[in-house]
Amino acid sequence: MSELKILGKLPKELTKTEIENLAIQDIKSVIDNEKYDLLKVLIELKRYDVYLNKLIETIKMPALEKAKIVGEKKFEYADAKVWVTKRVVYDYSPDKIWTDLNTNLTTVKDRLKKHQELLKELDSEITEIVDEETGEIVKVMPPIKKEEDSLMIRL
Repeated sequence: MSELKILGKLPKELTKTEIENLAIQDIKSVIDNEKYDLLKVLIELKRYDVYLNKLIETIKMPALEKAKIVGEKKFEYADAKVWVTKRVVYDYSPDKIWTDLNTNLTTVKDRLKKHQELLKELDSEITEIVDEETGEIVKVMPPIKKEEDSLMIRL
């Protein structure tokens, strides 16, 4: 599969958009070349996706430490712009109002999920049910079911 670049062979001066365009161009040449089994190619690319994501996840913190040694918040390095930033994360759990709202949100999401399951079980007609909270009779309609082809790959 010489149409695709191997690690270390991408031109370093390319911008993100140019890399994306190169990827599109390279994969089109693979698709157009009938000697490749495209399903095997996709599975191999999926393997590399998992591999590269794990590499990036694992090297991020050691690379951050190296970037801190430079001593600047923004700099150019290896034909890329690098920022050393702080990420702020908030923990709202000590606040009672926030905790109550979050609990309500979780409850509503659970109710929505249960209602969706109920709707999936309906025939193709409007159905009357009893609202468990109010006791009222309400009309519900089944969802519109749409199907589309999909491809799942599990390694």
